[in-house]
Amino acid sequence: MMHRLALVFVALAALASAAPAPAAPARTLDVKAFAEGHSGPAAGTVTLTGKGAGSERKIGGYDAYVAAPPGGAKPAAAVLLVTDVFGWKADNARVWADQLAKKGFLVVMPDYFKGGARTKADAPATFKTWLAKFPRERILSETDAVLADVRKQYPSVKKLGVQGFCWGGLYAVLLTHKPARVAAAVVYHGSLLTPADIEAIAAPISFQQADPTLDSQIKTEFFAAIRASLARKAAAGGLDASATAFAGMPHGFAMRANASDPATTAAATTAFNAGAAFLAKHLLA
Repeated sequence: MMHRLALVFVALAALASAAPAPAAPARTLDVKAFAEGHSGPAAGTVTLTGKGAGSERKIGGYDAYVAAPPGGAKPAAAVLLVTDVFGWKADNARVWADQLAKKGFLVVMPDYFKGGARTKADAPATFKTWLAKFPRERILSETDAVLADVRKQYPSVKKLGVQGFCWGGLYAVLLTHKPARVAAAVVYHGSLLTPADIEAIAAPISFQQADPTLDSQIKTEFFAAIRASLARKAAAGGLDASATAFAGMPHGFAMRANASDPATTAAATTAFNAGAAFLAKHLLA
């Protein structure tokens, strides 16, 4: 009898170990916190003074800021830069695009908000209505047109990548879903993401995130889940996927850094170089 009970316990233990892990609970998007973090002083540095050495042109039906590699070289790779909610006119976004172009990429930054980007003066209460103007499926469909036009206008481009910031980080992730529209993606302090968005990642990706203890969008538990998901993908199929968090850095640190703070500037520089190197590995090698 004891022997039979032992066999039963062994069988039950085997079944328990073989059972799939329970699904992670659905994450409720904290749109209110997002809105508050992108209004007034909490938004960080946002200026529109016309900085940028690139040019403006039509790509895929959008107005777009384009930064080309130096020296007139024909680009072999293009990077779609999807901005945060402050849009394509923001000085920091254009300077970032210029610096990325110096690494050998053609950088294309569309005006996804068609002249209606957020400003620091916009009240948080208006954010949900504003966000509804830009549904996921429409943005993705229009992005397909942008990417196709990049290839048409720049036939030397063989590979496409993406960098996305905050709101744009969401689309950097979505563009890696099957069938992947890009060869590699970099996410900077991504926002409005869900566990399902992370699980569907199917192309090389690098997350450069704010401190999860300070970030209203990717908090400690969600950041740990992202890292675990990417680690499983790397172990199962060799996908080049990882997530880095910068201790002490607030949401938006990479794009809207306080230039007078050495620690923030250093973190933003490190994140920029990491993202550029990741794209070079997958687009230029």
